[in-house]
Amino acid sequence: MITWILGIALIIFVLIKRFGKDGRVEGYPLGMPRGTVRALITLMVVSFPFTYIIYNSQIPSAVVNSIFILVAFYFEARKGEDDRLKFIAEIINPEKAAEEKRKTVLPLYLPKYSVRIFLMIFLIAFYLIDMFIQNISL
Repeated sequence: MITWILGIALIIFVLIKRFGKDGRVEGYPLGMPRGTVRALITLMVVSFPFTYIIYNSQIPSAVVNSIFILVAFYFEARKGEDDRLKFIAEIINPEKAAEEKRKTVLPLYLPKYSVRIFLMIFLIAFYLIDMFIQNISL
């Protein structure tokens, strides 16, 4: 249930930003910034176990394993940008590089590193809630 609420709220926010003024990004899926679709899917899947936690049931190991695989994939895919070439472009023409950096729209139209922070908050919350539930049941 929480996954659906989070997913619907996030999708509505992204669609409002996408269809707003200057929201379309040419050349990327659905006209959204690079990484938005990947970030939406990752956040929705990572929030899925909250349903198990709310109903106080054991989270299946397959779900936990798939979450860690998905988070690893997300961070690995984000690492794929070639920073070395960007650094060379900044040295050659710093004004143009600064202008391109200002024009760059980040995933989910949120500030830089927001998705990573959300993922870390989810994982820490799972850990703390799981510890709290285990201490109550002992």
